[in-house]
Amino acid sequence: MAHAQLRFGHYELDLERRQLYHRGRQVPIEPRAVEMLCHLAEHRDRMVPKQELLDAV
Repeated sequence: MAHAQLRFGHYELDLERRQLYHRGRQVPIEPRAVEMLCHLAEHRDRMVPKQELLDAV
């Protein structure tokens, strides 16, 4: 089964594994930061209110 991924530039965000990659290498990133990126990516079709983002992470 393929993982849900979002690609932008040389980066790839694996939404299921909650990992960020740059040119195929995993980027060390704080858990809260990757959760924020994933939440924004998962709701990229709308503006995410600040409070919702804070509640999600």
